[in-house]
Amino acid sequence: MTERSLREERDRALWRRLRAESQGGAADEARAPDEMALAAYLEGRLDEAERAEVEVWLAAEPAALELVLAAREALAAPGMAAPDAVVRRAAALVPDPPGSRLAGRLRGVFTPLWQPLGWSGAVAGVLLACVVGFQLGQSGYQSTVTLEQLEIAEAGFVFDPADEEIL
Repeated sequence: MTERSLREERDRALWRRLRAESQGGAADEARAPDEMALAAYLEGRLDEAERAEVEVWLAAEPAALELVLAAREALAAPGMAAPDAVVRRAAALVPDPPGSRLAGRLRGVFTPLWQPLGWSGAVAGVLLACVVGFQLGQSGYQSTVTLEQLEIAEAGFVFDPADEEIL
């Protein structure tokens, strides 16, 4: 670099510094952290370098420091419960899903009946399975007896129970 270019570079740096000092707050505004950075600072989630930058800015801005200290105290204090009227009014602003009111009423009516209905349904299922199984077994036995009688009749055997002999 030539001496002339070095001199021009120094002049530019001088003009930048003079402009920044003359604007005062504008240079500080450029360094001011955003809301997310301040929230992260209050929660202690910033790394060492970012925390140092925020603390330097807070040291230069006493009004912002007062706000951050007030926010830290508010976050440290235990939360207050909202009054019931406020909670009901906020819940009224949220629309109910379709059919939820009727489902809630029906659930309130049928809740005491669910357990007995479940047990009685299980018992009815077991009884139905027993009856169907018995009927299937009886029909299978009768068809087997009928087939045996047909085979005997086709073979020409006649059975007389009084004689107990095959004729």
